[in-house]
Amino acid sequence: MIAWFEREVPCRGSVLFRGTMPPRPEEFDHLATLGVAIERLEPAPAAHWGLKLRHPQWGDAMMVCLRHVGPPPTELIDLDVHLSEKERQQVRAAGSIVTFSVDTRRKHVLRARKLLLRFLRAGMGDLGLAAMDHEAQRFWSRDALDEELSHDADLDIEGMFALHAVTGEESEEVTWLHSHGLAEMGFLDFDVVNPAEELLGPAWDMLRAIALMIVEGNLGRATARITLAHPGGDVRSVSIAEFKRKADPAFVAIRDDPDGQHEGDRVVLCEPVGRFLGRWLGRVRPSKFLSGPIEEGSVIMFSHEASDLMARRARNTFGLFCTIREELAEFQLPVLVKIAYRVDGGDEQDLEHLWFEVHEVLEAAVDGTLINEPHHIARMQAGQRGRHSVASMSDWQVLTPAGTINPRRTTALRVIRENWDAFREALRKAREEKEE
Repeated sequence: MIAWFEREVPCRGSVLFRGTMPPRPEEFDHLATLGVAIERLEPAPAAHWGLKLRHPQWGDAMMVCLRHVGPPPTELIDLDVHLSEKERQQVRAAGSIVTFSVDTRRKHVLRARKLLLRFLRAGMGDLGLAAMDHEAQRFWSRDALDEELSHDADLDIEGMFALHAVTGEESEEVTWLHSHGLAEMGFLDFDVVNPAEELLGPAWDMLRAIALMIVEGNLGRATARITLAHPGGDVRSVSIAEFKRKADPAFVAIRDDPDGQHEGDRVVLCEPVGRFLGRWLGRVRPSKFLSGPIEEGSVIMFSHEASDLMARRARNTFGLFCTIREELAEFQLPVLVKIAYRVDGGDEQDLEHLWFEVHEVLEAAVDGTLINEPHHIARMQAGQRGRHSVASMSDWQVLTPAGTINPRRTTALRVIRENWDAFREALRKAREEKEE
């Protein structure tokens, strides 16, 4: 188990409601039907009211409706890449909030934060618009919460931080991509200047890999070189102060941060220094690799522990995978699973992870065709079809024009739901053009 799991971190969040009139405590009586014991707190000057909540599995929470606290800043809403456009509109409609502070009595950060999400979804009831994780500065729509809470898998690392995509003044091109939430856990947040378009699409998992390298302690404040991906994916971490001193002013200007809210425990991912001249000249330049284009075949370097973490979540969300596959069946989208096989002559940890296109889902296996050529397994070749055990699954994904759906991200699924008829028509036209 990765050591950083075993720590106590704050678990605080809010449920957002429509209108400026604060909700009344009686509107949360439905919590009792979910097994939550409710106790009214003594009135406090800073709050309209407060409740103490207790659940036998989730732990204890304080629920408070504070005075003089408005909805979250619109810039946080606009920059959150986990929201669909319709979900952003819903969050912008919020005028009042109720805050939660959760004591889960657990020192496993992924499980503790997921219990916060359970309290937030319970508090949302039928009237809440969305929820916000304060430490991660991340929003959760109702549907996103329902998808995450439909299974018991631990929260993914991606659920512990937000990614903000800042565009240029005169274009929609993202010029500055940065995280929030990792520093709040005692680690480092990170910036990518002039990020490749692929980072917000097929190469998204590189951002997760960066976060995992940080929390595992492999990527620190001044790491001279670390391999993020093959080929050519070596990067360097540079403190904000050093970046501002040594980088070209044009790059510094991209990180437009007049209030200094993006400094402190944060690094910029840059080009590795040369062995001699680079160190002597002291130049700092944003990572060329992360500025792209990033090759489709790039192999992301996850540690064994991180790979095990992802594999457990993939297996524990297999039910969600089956539900999504069935929901989108009419579109005939590519549905893939990744299965781990031991390499020739290797031990139990020497695994090669292979992608299979799924034809049929069986009780504990899938019928699939291998789509990539193995490197170290002589008995298997691309194009082979067969049954493969779900017990060895390490990932899954549904490829859609709206983005990839996988155990960690389902935003594309909600985009499709919001535009179902238009999506169906677009796919029909695309297939007709392909046949002509």
